[in-house]
Amino acid sequence: MNAIPGVLAAILLLLAVAFFVIALVLMVIPYDIQRKLENFDAYKAEFEKQWGVVEESDVQRVSRSGHST
Repeated sequence: MNAIPGVLAAILLLLAVAFFVIALVLMVIPYDIQRKLENFDAYKAEFEKQWGVVEESDVQRVSRSGHST
């Protein structure tokens, strides 16, 4: 008969879970970015091993045009 408190509790639980997931994501993203920045040389070496050497002129050409040509 008294279903409203149950529904309210379910909504609050879903909100709590959603906020927990958002908080988790907001903590993991900066950690991942920091890890990538600290290991940039290793990431660059791995990229160059697979795709070839990235030269400064290539980077400038792509940044000026907005896309790769």
